[in-house]
Formats: sequence, C-alpha cells, structure tokens
Amino acid sequence: MQVATPKKGYKRVKTSFGKYEEIPEEWEFVTIKVLIEKIIDNRGKTPPLSNEGRELIEINSVTNESMHPDYSKVKKYVDENTFNTWFRDGHPESNDILVSTVGSVGQYVIMKESRGCIAQNLIALRIRESTNPFFIYYALNTNHVSVQTQSVVMNGLQPSLKVPHFLGFHIYLPPLPEQQKIASILSNVDDTIQKTDKIIKQTQRLKKGMMQKLLTRGIGHTKFKKVKWYFGKEVEIPEEWELNILAEYTTKIGSGITPRGGSNVYKQSGIPLIRSQNVQFDGITFKDIAYITQEIHDKMSRTKLQDFDVLLNITGASLGRCTFLPENFGEGNVSQHVCIIRTKNNLNHEFLSRFLSSYYGQKVIFTMQNGATKEGLNFEQIKSFKIPLPPLSEQQQIASILSNVDTQIQKEKLHKSNLEQLKKGLMQKLLTGQIRVKA
Repeated sequence: MQVATPKKGYKRVKTSFGKYEEIPEEWEFVTIKVLIEKIIDNRGKTPPLSNEGRELIEINSVTNESMHPDYSKVKKYVDENTFNTWFRDGHPESNDILVSTVGSVGQYVIMKESRGCIAQNLIALRIRESTNPFFIYYALNTNHVSVQTQSVVMNGLQPSLKVPHFLGFHIYLPPLPEQQKIASILSNVDDTIQKTDKIIKQTQRLKKGMMQKLLTRGIGHTKFKKVKWYFGKEVEIPEEWELNILAEYTTKIGSGITPRGGSNVYKQSGIPLIRSQNVQFDGITFKDIAYITQEIHDKMSRTKLQDFDVLLNITGASLGRCTFLPENFGEGNVSQHVCIIRTKNNLNHEFLSRFLSSYYGQKVIFTMQNGATKEGLNFEQIKSFKIPLPPLSEQQQIASILSNVDTQIQKEKLHKSNLEQLKKGLMQKLLTGQIRVKA
C-alpha cells in the first residue's frame, strides 16, 4: 500500500490501529511507558481506616469534570502510622497524574499538591523531568487515547484497565518547549472554565437563599402573622399575605394519558408530548422529546397545553420537578406522569412554579407523597396544597427577581459551554500538531 507524501514540515506515523496520521517532523509518537519515572500502585487491599487523618482518595474523587482531585468527595481517612507504613509504593505528589483503572476507567486528574494517599483501583503516574506533566494530562484526555482505552477495557462486573495495557498506549509528543506552551494555553482555558463554574455555583446558592426568604418573608415587610402550615408547626408570613389551598387559585389541575400503543405511536415531528423527562426545574427540555399526531392531540383535548401552564411531575424518580410554559410555547400535550396546573388571575404562574420548586414546596410534595398509599401524587393532594400568597403585584416582583437571577445563571452556563467547546477544539488541533505554537 502506497502512503501519501506528507505536507511540508510533517511526517506520517502509523498509529495503534494501522492508520497513518501526519504529525510535525519534530514530534515523536511514543508509548506512555517511556514518559513515566515512577508508578504508584497500591491496589489490592483497603488500608486500615481512621475517623480522621490523611485523606484516602478514591475513584469518586477522580473525574473528568475537574482538573484536580475533588477532596469534597473524600469520606475515608488513614492515621499517620498507616500513611507512613502501609502503602507499598508511596504516595502521589504535586503534578502526579491519577488514573482510574476500574469502573469509570480512563478518568484523569493531576495533583495540585502532595496531599493524601490513593485507594485501590487508582494509580499515580510520576512523569519524567524532561516531559511536562500538564501536557501529558491533556494528551490523556484526548479522543486518541479514549479509543485506545475502549479497545482494551476488560468487561466483567465492572470495566477494568490493566496497567501494562495502559502503559502501551501511544500519544503524540512535541519537544518540551512546545509541550509547555500548549499546556499553558489549555490551562488558561481550564482556569477560566473553573472560575465560571464557581460563579454559577455561587449564584445558585444565592438564588436558593433568596427563594427561601422571598417566598415566605416577601419584600420589605415588617409585620408578620403566624399561620398553621405543614409539619405540625406554625410559620410566619407577612400580615398582608393569604394562606389558602391551591384549588382556590386554579382553573385546572390534571394530567394527560399515554396514547394507546405507547412509544410505537410516537413520531419524529408533530405535536410535542411533554413527558416527565422533559420537565426540568429550569424549563422544558426538548432532549428525548416525543411527538404525536394532530389526531391523537385532538383526542387528548382536555390536556392541550396553554401558555403559562405550570407543569409538575407527579410520579417516579423525578417526582416534584416543576416548571412553567413560556409565552408563545405553541401546541403541546402531556403524558399521565405530568400534571397541568392552570392558575387564575390572582396567582402568578411563575410565582407558583418558584414556590413548588423551593425547599418549602418540595418538602410539602414529598411529605404528601410519603403519606400516600402508592407512589406519586393524586389530584386531590395537589388541590389541597397550602400556598402562602402575596398580593399579585408582589408575586410578580418576586418572580421577576428570581427570573433575573436565573438569566444570570443561564448566561454563565452558556459562557462555560462555549469555553468547553473552545477547549475541545483547541485540544484536537494543538495536541495533534494541526496548529503549531511558538515556544
């Protein structure tokens, strides 16, 4: 077989799967084994545990969602004596790379500091001094390595990756100065992603606190009254607020049906059928949406959707998940797992959705469900929900405040998503030499 001549400044190498790829002439195509100074492998047994001491890093702390181990997930510890004497190969140090070898194989993090010890089913790689460990970390997270991983992963009760197989994987390796530059570019993008993620989490915590305050204390009130609510205790709400059952503020509470024939009658297009998986706290998702014909939709006329309907999941694992339809949503219907709550003019749809999604609303939902004879909520239970209700103008103010916070969260999530796409594209081009950088 004749191999095409590579473009100027590049050479062709035969990859692990017999394919030829072009890489820069100065680059190498090497196995992971030649890059390693030391492998720390303490697999086999769980060490004696302690209530406190040095963190025992397990697989759940090693995910591709973070560049470094997630110590917030650490639940086990070893004392100082065990730390110093039990582990046969020592402990990971700063810039060592942790690799998961059982379960979620092919997950990598890089140690930010010399902290803790590793449990079985993890190994740590100490990269030789002539190679940049951050470049290797990014190279291990490429599709090129993922394909090699899947080709050798052993199937059983849990997927597993044998260390000798892993050490035989190949990566593309530029000279050290170019490794450092590539790692620096990708690290800067990662830092921005982490900062954006931190802003998202901080704003979500802010929203949670605001919801708890606004939905029970309102805006600017100084006088409060005690009312009997759920959980066998009284709660305080502003004097101007009412406490009444949901049935007093709604014109419709009911769910749809599953069309006869089930999934066999679903179409690729047509009228959206909103099922429980489509109802999320932050809105309707069209991922995995089902469609029905106009004929079936007309037969389900009692549950045709209207703008501003509040949708509440009433069965299954997503019980209690709630959102509302925006203006100009268009035609739609719901399955039997989703309840439509249509409000009167004195109850703002978004305020209701926010309340049902709040700590208080969710507690009511699950308290009622736990007392039911079967899993799920029925319409009588939903109608009997007690809602602390401000005047309409204050409902709208509260809904607007929380909506503005949601807008900020969505803005940051979009920014994060764009950064992740940028990183993915940069990794594909920088780590294969398609784009060169000057060291």
